[in-house]
Amino acid sequence: MKHILVILFLLLSVNIKAQSFTVIADTTVANDSLNSEMIFNLTVTNISNGDLTFYVKRTVNNLPADWTSSLCFSFCFSPTLDSIATTSDFGARALSPGESRELSLHVFPHTNYGSGIVTLRFGDAFNFADSSVISFTANANPTGVEENRGAPSGFKLFQNYPNPLSLKGNGRGSAVTTIRYKIASVGKNSVQENVKLTLYNILGEKVKTLVDKTMQPGVHEVKLQASDLPAGIYFYRLTAGRFSAAKKMILIR
Repeated sequence: MKHILVILFLLLSVNIKAQSFTVIADTTVANDSLNSEMIFNLTVTNISNGDLTFYVKRTVNNLPADWTSSLCFSFCFSPTLDSIATTSDFGARALSPGESRELSLHVFPHTNYGSGIVTLRFGDAFNFADSSVISFTANANPTGVEENRGAPSGFKLFQNYPNPLSLKGNGRGSAVTTIRYKIASVGKNSVQENVKLTLYNILGEKVKTLVDKTMQPGVHEVKLQASDLPAGIYFYRLTAGRFSAAKKMILIR
């Protein structure tokens, strides 16, 4: 009888600390083109009876050359940061019982085709055994003719690189991000009039005019010097004739 009680106690003790959270990913595989932004959205929920200090750690970042990945959880962080948590150090608070919060993984394929794998570990910061792991696959493969070969057949605004752009610790003049776009060729030797690329803040106020001129068809790029801008969310819009497109850019310090 004594042995039975000991075995029963050991079995029960294994389950004293049940898993305190759930993580649900919208998808674990994404496909897009070069200079895109592949976003994996996840929802974490605290299913425990107390506050949860939740962490996310990037344990695998196996990406082609010139690709980057970054984590967003309350805020978006630099691609060089592997671990974040719901603490004041990261501008966040612990999850209350029953609370759900969104987090995301962003993968940026810049100049090389290929496939990448990023693995994230999630868990209770005060109980390392209470954790789970999810791997994400990002693919950027050519669909036929390379985009940069000859004049493009249409308009396109690409995601700026790097994004998010970290301003912290950079010297004056070093916080630069690149915005690429392509202008359509309507006919032989045609010229596209009135090409404008404008930067706006999150309130919709114009911050800078980056391009405002007549341009030849083809792929173009502009370097945005961001050292003089405050951290935050911005939008840049390309207009050319009847074409208009906008992308989001994030500056962090």
